[in-house]
Amino acid sequence: MKNRKIIGVLIVVGVLCPSLGIAQVCTLVNKTQDGRYKVQIEEKTYATVDVEGSKDIIFLTEKIEDLQKKLDQADALIRQYETTIKEYESQRAHQREYVTTLESVRDDYKKLAEEASRLNKGSIVTFEVGLGATNEDLKPAVMAGLGLWRFRIWGFVQEKNPGVLLGASLPIF
Repeated sequence: MKNRKIIGVLIVVGVLCPSLGIAQVCTLVNKTQDGRYKVQIEEKTYATVDVEGSKDIIFLTEKIEDLQKKLDQADALIRQYETTIKEYESQRAHQREYVTTLESVRDDYKKLAEEASRLNKGSIVTFEVGLGATNEDLKPAVMAGLGLWRFRIWGFVQEKNPGVLLGASLPIF
């Protein structure tokens, strides 16, 4: 039984320390209180583990490798997220620039509309004249008028039919 443990210890040392090589001389230093052995190979001293301990070490090594893979995947995701964030920030900068341009265009249209409205108001005093015919005999009639802002007064003259009209000019569109 003792030889099996020593052989197990040597196998574990050989597995854990492949750089040491099996052909090197291994000296058993002593047995610790917890049942492990101290082994000396050349000038270095190593603590050995039993079979259960080696299974735990192998399990933990696999667990560490799995966690390292997950950590690498998380790092890759973080790099991808950082790239995405930079792209979104660039896109937002372009959108802010576009909004500024649109606001400038809107302000220019407002100024244009105000100028058109100012020009559309027309003159304060106007003179209006027109020709036409009335009744069945189609006798000529002349109409003339004066306007002050939007208020109008017209007079018309026809052969035996003079008259006066009052009105207002109201924009529809």
